Amino acid sequence: LKINGLSNQTEVLLNNALDNFSTYGNFVPEGEYLYYLYNASSSTPLELWRTDGSANGFIKLDEYNSASLSFVKKSNNLIGYGGKIYYFGKKGKILGLYESNGFVNGTKQLEQISDYDAFRQLTTGPILLGNLLLFSSEFKDNSIGQELYAFKLPIKTSVFNTLDFETLNIRPNPVLENLQLNNSKLIQKID
Repeated sequence: LKINGLSNQTEVLLNNALDNFSTYGNFVPEGEYLYYLYNASSSTPLELWRTDGSANGFIKLDEYNSASLSFVKKSNNLIGYGGKIYYFGKKGKILGLYESNGFVNGTKQLEQISDYDAFRQLTTGPILLGNLLLFSSEFKDNSIGQELYAFKLPIKTSVFNTLDFETLNIRPNPVLENLQLNNSKLIQKID
């Protein structure tokens, strides 16, 4: 639903529920999108979706093992950082750390956590500390027990404090391969 704060102004943007057991959860805003987990019914896979808030801005990014969001524990929480989200997902028996930039081709597994049926062994969700994602799990090898692990993310960079955006044209947005920067003044250096 979308509401602008006025009475009688609530608008249904998307209704793809298959039965009255459909569930939404783990909403995380990051960059220009709102990410969330969704089950269309009690018998469908858990899906990762994002929206930009418009009726046509909903995109299903991926799907994972799970029959209902009631099985989504704290360890499945989505976390945003640097315009992307990070989360744990399971496909078959493979549990992995995933990343998404809001596009299907930008949603990928970064690290395999386990290749055996031990989703319950992931005891914490991703915890962001600086540019580190910390989590506790039996990592790849179930013979060594629970350990604390860290996955290093790229350090966030920003141009907001060094460039005048009134005279800067950046395109395309989003960028896939080439980024063009145009300015009314000569750009001498970009870090």
